[in-house]
Amino acid sequence: MKNYLLIILLLCAGAYNGYGQKQPSDYHLQKAIDLMQNNGDEKEVMECLDQQLQETPDNADARVVRATLYLKQKKYGNALSDMNLAIKYYKKGGIFPKYTIYWGRARAYYDMEDFDKALADYDTAYKLVLKDKKGTTDIYDILYDNTSVKIYRAKS
Repeated sequence: MKNYLLIILLLCAGAYNGYGQKQPSDYHLQKAIDLMQNNGDEKEVMECLDQQLQETPDNADARVVRATLYLKQKKYGNALSDMNLAIKYYKKGGIFPKYTIYWGRARAYYDMEDFDKALADYDTAYKLVLKDKKGTTDIYDILYDNTSVKIYRAKS
C-alpha cells in the first residue's frame, strides 16, 4: 500500500512539475513599452517586440504594442494583422482591455479610409467599454472618434 501511495505521489509531483513550469517572461514587451514611452529608437522597440513574439507568439499585448508602432509607421496592413491576432489571442488580465484593441483597429481602418469597417470597430469598442468599469474615461474618446468618422464620411 505504501509503495502504491508513493507511486501516485511521484506521478502527481511529476505532473505538477510539468504544468508548474515557469511561464515565459514579458521582459522584452516591458522593455519595448519603456522605450516607446521614453521616445526610444523604433528599431530597438521592434527588435524587443519581435523577440517577445518569438518566445510567446500568442501574446496579445505584444501584438497591440507592435500594431501601435506599425500605425505610427503607416504600415496599416501589418497593424491590422497584429490587431486581428491580438483579438484572437486576447485573455483577460492582460495589459490592454479588449476594447482598446478594437479601438486601435478602428483607427487603422480610418487611416486607410475604410470607414465602414472603422465604424463597426468603433461600435464594438464602445459596447465593450461600457462593460468595463475601468474604461469609462475612454468612452468619450471612442464616441468622438466614431463621430469624426461619420462627419468625415458625410463630407466625402
